[in-house]
Amino acid sequence: MSPEHYLLDWQTSQTHSETMYPLLSQLYRQKGVEIQLFGRQLINASTIDIIKAHRIARRYTGDTLARAKPSL
Repeated sequence: MSPEHYLLDWQTSQTHSETMYPLLSQLYRQKGVEIQLFGRQLINASTIDIIKAHRIARRYTGDTLARAKPSL
């Protein structure tokens, strides 16, 4: 893969992670739900922490996590 492809992939990962953050915070504040992904807590996690947690999940499952529309 070209460097441009890696950069685009990284920026896409960051965008998805930044989109998740408000939803995770909202679940925690309004419903008291603490999200964990393969032992990593995602409450107050940074963008990088969320990406790392998904990388660990991909190692265990062998596939990326599916994206679903939020139902909040």
